[in-house]
Amino acid sequence: MLETLPSRNCEIATELHRDGRLPEALAAIDKALGQVPGMPQYHARRGEILFDLGRFEESAGSFERAFETDQFKPGRLRRLCAAY
Repeated sequence: MLETLPSRNCEIATELHRDGRLPEALAAIDKALGQVPGMPQYHARRGEILFDLGRFEESAGSFERAFETDQFKPGRLRRLCAAY
């Protein structure tokens, strides 16, 4: 069986998030992060999902990890501030 590419797992997470299927979206983005742990976009997506789940402290941690490796995304900084 072929493993799904990390980018596809992120796309799946985005689609599920958009559809309001937040626990499934979180599982998909966690799978992508398990494959490529240092990808800032995946940490940011995880932060968005956790934020919408009301898990603000965890959301802030994900945004912090995204921001640490890719500081040139102002939207991420705004979401990090909102999570606090």
